[in-house]
Amino acid sequence: MVVRKLTEAGFIVDGDTPAIKGKMEDLRKKYDACLVVFNVSGFAQYNTMRVKWAQPADQPWYVSELPTIFLSLNYTNHLIDVPMAKTYINAYLNSEEAVSAAISKMTGKSPFKGRYSENVFCGRWDTRI
Repeated sequence: MVVRKLTEAGFIVDGDTPAIKGKMEDLRKKYDACLVVFNVSGFAQYNTMRVKWAQPADQPWYVSELPTIFLSLNYTNHLIDVPMAKTYINAYLNSEEAVSAAISKMTGKSPFKGRYSENVFCGRWDTRI
């Protein structure tokens, strides 16, 4: 759904995760930016669900070299798993409307109006940098 919505918004999208960590210059030649989407869901009785990277290459090793936005579609506390994020957005819901609204805000077509809860920083100093 995210790839489709970004394509509809006019972006050329590659929805694949690189199989292996490659050279940074090759990545910069291929991509202008990266959007990492967290769609982690769990049981309502859990207050937190952590991001579990399937492979080491899945971890955002490129964030200091490539503009990267982290978008969470469900839980609001994934910043603890990516404290190096310069841009982290909570969409709060995995739905067509929420993804469309997030893209509209990321592209500047709609302003961010909400207020964040201090809980988004997960009680950590490094998530505020």
